[in-house]
Amino acid sequence: VVLARYGTPGMATGTLGVLGPMRMPYGRTISIVRFLSGLLSDLVNQNFNE
Repeated sequence: VVLARYGTPGMATGTLGVLGPMRMPYGRTISIVRFLSGLLSDLVNQNFNE
């Protein structure tokens, strides 16, 4: 399991996760989840700051 939080504390938050097999390429998966959580945080910030 790989999890990352996204959003703006106090406004809107969420958790993005990947559930995979034991032999999943964890390094790559962690990088992708971090990248996507950053994108989602940016989207949340844009929508809630308008």
